[in-house]
Amino acid sequence: MTRNYLTIGFITDEEAYETKEFGAEVFDKWFALDKNFHPEEFQAYEGAKNKVIVERDGINALKEKWVDGIIFGKRIKEPKYSISLCDLFSVKKDIEKGIIYPSSTYIYMSLKNKENYIITLYKHLIPIFKTKFADISTRHSNIKRYKFIYHKPQGCSSEISIGNGVTKSIETNIITLPLVTWVNYYGRELVNYIGEEKFKTLNTYKVEKFYEGYLVMCYPSHKLMEKEEALIEEEKVMQHLGKHHFFDRSKVDIHELFK
Repeated sequence: MTRNYLTIGFITDEEAYETKEFGAEVFDKWFALDKNFHPEEFQAYEGAKNKVIVERDGINALKEKWVDGIIFGKRIKEPKYSISLCDLFSVKKDIEKGIIYPSSTYIYMSLKNKENYIITLYKHLIPIFKTKFADISTRHSNIKRYKFIYHKPQGCSSEISIGNGVTKSIETNIITLPLVTWVNYYGRELVNYIGEEKFKTLNTYKVEKFYEGYLVMCYPSHKLMEKEEALIEEEKVMQHLGKHHFFDRSKVDIHELFK
């Protein structure tokens, strides 16, 4: 199986994401944080020779290249992480799939990082990216939950991932959420859709009113993710919030999916 690591997603419908004004605001706020949270370099694509190195070029260079010139970034010093900013070319395709929050930023980091650093960075970036939904998961968990593989008679196979975005059915207006994981953020629209009382009465490790919605932390450490006790707690949270609101892998028709 592929190497495991943390995936931290910040999802929004923020149309301004594609403007340089939004990018300037993002970087002004990000670099106002403690320097241990600062990214250090960006590039247009993985392996690109032309990089924006913040220490050398300054954050104005980042603002100027937002977002098509700096899709990938990283923090090189410990604690390390990688960044994937929204690829605007994929937004229209996601909207066609019914994804209502098509603009996304992802942070990838080692499971060795400490909980306090992970959660502090997460909480800093939620308002910076005007986030509507966010979660912290692992690569292995995402594969098990959302990846489908279709083995063709000829011996070859195709694969696709679905369920890991917030979608709305055009026919019914029903919103479907990704499955609950270690730490989850639900913005105002999702809280209203599920019902705020559900969050107020939710009994799990930690529930916090945060930014425009609620932060739900199911257990104390990311090191418990994928273990039986963590899966039980995640299931309990989904049952309380309404299991019908969440993606159900068992209902996917793999033949229809790979038509």
